[in-house]
Amino acid sequence: MTIATTYILPLGDSITQGSGVPGGYRKSLYQNLSASGYNVTFVGTKNTNCFTTCSLNMMMHEGHGGKNISFINENIKDWMKGYENEPDIILLHIGTNDFGYKGSKYEKAINRWGALIGKLTKLAPYAHVIASNLLERRLEQYNDRIETLFNPFVEGVIEKHAKYGHKVSFLDMNSLVPLEHIPDGLHPGEEGYKLMGNGWASSIKAITSPEGDYYPPEVSKVFLWNNLSYVSIFFSKPVSDESVKNQTNFYINKNISIDSIELDDSKRNIILKVHGMTRGDTYILKVKGITDRTEENLLLTAVSSFTLNACIDSKKTFGVTNIEGQVSCRSSVKDERELCSLQGFRRRCPESCSSCLSSTQYSYPSLSPSNNSKSNLLAYPSISKLISQKPSSQPNLS
Repeated sequence: MTIATTYILPLGDSITQGSGVPGGYRKSLYQNLSASGYNVTFVGTKNTNCFTTCSLNMMMHEGHGGKNISFINENIKDWMKGYENEPDIILLHIGTNDFGYKGSKYEKAINRWGALIGKLTKLAPYAHVIASNLLERRLEQYNDRIETLFNPFVEGVIEKHAKYGHKVSFLDMNSLVPLEHIPDGLHPGEEGYKLMGNGWASSIKAITSPEGDYYPPEVSKVFLWNNLSYVSIFFSKPVSDESVKNQTNFYINKNISIDSIELDDSKRNIILKVHGMTRGDTYILKVKGITDRTEENLLLTAVSSFTLNACIDSKKTFGVTNIEGQVSCRSSVKDERELCSLQGFRRRCPESCSSCLSSTQYSYPSLSPSNNSKSNLLAYPSISKLISQKPSSQPNLS
């Protein structure tokens, strides 16, 4: 059976880029996970500094040399819009340059970092964010700032986010990579990067299997194509071929026929081929019985219902069904561009989003791990517990 892809976003500065060593930590991370049965693809907008014999799925990252927390915070939304696949895992190591010779407002760095964590959980609500403290620096004036104003507070920020249901965990990278493996006093050498990669790998193994994490699958969004012949259903994680093949797991009212069901290579996106819809009408789609690909065969938490709006104008207008269930048909360049950027959509509609998009509905994650899952067994090192319930309102976690 084909192993589902685990999409990993390496996010940070020159250390993430791997300054001084081809591939940096990404090389040992890729090798470690591959040896454990994971099918890894890195995501990002950069493809620089890859390791030897590097194929496309190994190249990408978001390691921006010389940049600080604010730079990542200001650009991450636009970067993510360009990703062909949303990340399952985000590896965050950022902040070193906030305490260097170009740094400023050192005492506020941890707040900026906390705000970035919050932004990542909103932009990629189904992804697991693994965030680390900063590596030691040889120059005492810089390292003292890190050890006084940043590192002691990192785990506490993570625990606050975990308390409110965000999929976040802490990795003590500072303890994993001693200064002796940071030859220039700033960037790890080959052995240091190897320690980093293996540390990330161990953390990833604690929260997800090669076939997905230990949370039940959820429907994250639904598209009705504007030709009214296809419905795209996006899931929060890889789902099983067997459950998708069961046509009784999908239902559209008003006697709409489902002719075929296709699960794409990512094992997250389904296309239903349908017929019988009438332009200007609305329909209810129900999805049930879908299981994930883990050994536990975790079941879709509940029957998911979505309103599909078959807009009247087949060329210029598309419908948006928001999370409150309000349906509208409108023609807006801004909205169209936003929808075009969603996961996987441009692969199906490369020329014009509005030519095939009629209706969209989004769903928020419940962030509730299975009672039988391994999500309560996270242990490496100091991985924060994942809290099962998300509150109705979010506190200020910056």
